[in-house]
Amino acid sequence: KPASWLRAGATLTPEFSLRNPLRDVPHAFIVSNSGFNPITDFTYGLVQSIGKGRTIKIGNKEFKAPGKLYNQWIKENGGYGNLISMDRNLHRQTLKKALQESSTHYVDVLDPRTYTALMRRLANPINVLRSISEVSESATKVGEFRAALRKGTTPQEAAYRARDIMDFGRSGASIREANKVVAFMNANIQGKSKLWRAFKENPMGVIGKSIAAVTIPTIAAIVAQEKYSNKKQKEILDDAPQWMKDTFYLVPIPGTNQI
Repeated sequence: KPASWLRAGATLTPEFSLRNPLRDVPHAFIVSNSGFNPITDFTYGLVQSIGKGRTIKIGNKEFKAPGKLYNQWIKENGGYGNLISMDRNLHRQTLKKALQESSTHYVDVLDPRTYTALMRRLANPINVLRSISEVSESATKVGEFRAALRKGTTPQEAAYRARDIMDFGRSGASIREANKVVAFMNANIQGKSKLWRAFKENPMGVIGKSIAAVTIPTIAAIVAQEKYSNKKQKEILDDAPQWMKDTFYLVPIPGTNQI
C-alpha cells in the first residue's frame, strides 16, 4: 500500500500531467522506428485521447468528438501499459462500467443522468486527476500508433509499437512482485530497456535523434546560462539542487531575475 500511495501521490497531480509529455515526447521521438513526429503526432494523439470518439448531444444537435484512432488503438490492445494502469484493476472497472452504461461513447448534455454521472465523478477528485494523467500519457502512444499506421504496418503491429514506447506492464514475475514495494522500480527498468533495445536495432538513428532532442537543447541551455544570466540569476543557478540540474533545463529569462 505505501508504494501504491507513493505512485499515486507522484503521478496524480496536475503538475505531473503537464510535465510528463515533456519527457515522453522526446523519448518517443528517439526510440520510435515509425517516424514519430513530436509536434503533429503528439498533438493529434492528444486531441484523440481527450475526445475518445464520444457523441455529444446538446438539445437536438449532435457533435462527434474526435477519437476514432484512439478507440482503434484501445481495440488493438495498445492501452493498459500506462504507469497509472498498474495501480488499479483497470479491466475490472472497465467491464463494470460497460455493464452499467448502455453506451459509453454517447453523452447527452441535457440528460439528468449525465449530470448525475458527472457529479459522481467530480465527487472523487482522484478520478479526475487520474483521467487527466492518463490522457497526458496516452497522447504520445496514440501519436506513435498513428505514425506506425502511416508507415504501412498492420493495426496490431502499430498498437504493439505504440505500447512498447513505454510499456509499464512489461515485466517478469520477480520484478512484478518487487514493484509492489519499490514504487518506480519497473518504470526505471523499462525506460532504460526500451532505449537499449532501440539502440541495438538502429544505433545511428538513436544517436542522431538523441543529439537533436537532448544534446543540442542542453548546450543551448548552458550557453544561455553563461551569456544571459545576471548576478541574481547566477546565484539561483548555483544554489539549485543537483536533482533539479539533472532533470530540468534551467534557462534564465532575460530582463528579469527569474529562472
